[in-house]
Amino acid sequence: MFGYHKKTEQILESLDAEQAADTRMLDTEARIIAERPPAAAAGVDLAAIKQVDPGFDDQGFLGIAREIFYDAARVHAAAGPALPEPEIRAAVITAASVSDGREVVTVRFTLVDGAEDWTFQRDPAADTTATDEAHLLIPEADGGWLLAHRGWAATTTNRA
Repeated sequence: MFGYHKKTEQILESLDAEQAADTRMLDTEARIIAERPPAAAAGVDLAAIKQVDPGFDDQGFLGIAREIFYDAARVHAAAGPALPEPEIRAAVITAASVSDGREVVTVRFTLVDGAEDWTFQRDPAADTTATDEAHLLIPEADGGWLLAHRGWAATTTNRA
């Protein structure tokens, strides 16, 4: 009996330690989210985007932009010589507008070896429900470049 109780106590202590670690992790995550820098650079007005897309989440968009960036890097790596995966140090929205009914957002990615400006476009009226989690290759002839995610497609990239 003694061994059973001792083992039960060890398991309960392990569960308590795990719960404390989970709480610390969640507290750290909440602090990081609260302290993150603004998604848009000073002076960038997102009002036009939010007018056609009231649910636009600037921080969420930066996550999508990063995903597309890294997916594009993997596509390039698979097609050419092996290069180290680029590392994004920072990302910020530097321009936002609506053109011909399409949302247009430019993001500056600060990388280890410089910076790149990527422009993304999306039709806010398009229903992307079926492909929200898919990262689809969009042919350039169809107005896209490389990958699309949640309706957003990278249309241009430039070294800054």
